[in-house]
Amino acid sequence: VYSLCRECRAHRSPALITYNGTVTQVYNGTVTPVYNGTGTPAYNGTVTPVYNGTVTPAYNGTGTPAYNGTGTPAYNGTGTPAYNGTGTPAYNGTGTPAYNGTGTPAYNGTGTPAYNGTGTPAYNGTGTPAYNGTVTPVYNGTGTPAYNGTVTPVYNGTGTPAYNGTGTPAYNGTGTPAYNGTGTPAYNGTGTPAYNGTGTPAYNGTGTPAYNGTGTPAYNGTGTPAYNGTGTPAYNGTVTPVYNGTGTPAYNGTVTPVYNGTGTPAYNGTGTPAYNVTPVYNGTGTPAYNGTGTPAYNGTVTPVYNGTVTPVYNGTGTPAYNGTVTPVYNGTVTPAYNGTGTPAYNAGVTRAGLHPRGQGAELKKKIWWNFLF
Repeated sequence: VYSLCRECRAHRSPALITYNGTVTQVYNGTVTPVYNGTGTPAYNGTVTPVYNGTVTPAYNGTGTPAYNGTGTPAYNGTGTPAYNGTGTPAYNGTGTPAYNGTGTPAYNGTGTPAYNGTGTPAYNGTGTPAYNGTVTPVYNGTGTPAYNGTVTPVYNGTGTPAYNGTGTPAYNGTGTPAYNGTGTPAYNGTGTPAYNGTGTPAYNGTGTPAYNGTGTPAYNGTGTPAYNGTGTPAYNGTVTPVYNGTGTPAYNGTVTPVYNGTGTPAYNGTGTPAYNVTPVYNGTGTPAYNGTGTPAYNGTVTPVYNGTVTPVYNGTGTPAYNGTVTPVYNGTVTPAYNGTGTPAYNAGVTRAGLHPRGQGAELKKKIWWNFLF
């Protein structure tokens, strides 16, 4: 027995340092922090600290904070954050800054603040503050700040900041100012932040606002504009407005927009061409045509002309007339036909088939009439 005990003493590691029963701390040979059964941090033979019994942050012999064997930041039993070797603050698996149970802010080696859970101003990893439009610090639902790739603040459904995995911003539904991916604010015509019907704003690739059903801006994923039901103007992908003859955006009877992003007219749910009550034009003032190049007509059957005043025809190739069957002429004064098939002409063109004698008789009748009266 004496021999065995002596053998044990001979092989005992001289690097181990023992502490009392409260907060016994131990390290391995590589200064990798270890933990006891209760999650209390331990120290190595050189007494390189991690955390003491009161959850106060601690450092190793060179002042560098401690990490576990995988390089993951170490936390004590109460969730107090730790830092890596360069003083960079530690994040959890989702890249969100880590906080302790009381919402106390965590700082990196350079004293750059993060965010606490009480709304106290704080900073991101680069020391840049994150504020909303009123210079008030912004937070997400858990009091943990979130940023996009350019550290531009955004807002989630509660008016607190939040980004998705790609750094795309989210917005609240109360009209709180928000920003797109480039930091450009999105406002409607009155300078008020714009949101769509669900309170979630949508932007095109350049952050240019469009409009939703209430006249507030909103774009779909491709930057194609959406139209409201009151005729509020909307814009296409290049922010070029589309107007009808009166300068008001064009809609059909079901409030389906007449133009898409390229000025091409749209159709209603049954595939029937959709028109407004007056001629409609695209962003350049040129009249619009449907997908097959066929001219479009308004609700009163008044014909629409293109930029060269070329006459337009209906679906069967027959010349088009307005509601009163008034003949339609093209730019070269080529006759069209009225509703009964009789040729029709504009002013200054001799009526077809009229005999010269008939013209003389007509003139004599007019002179005699003038003489009597």
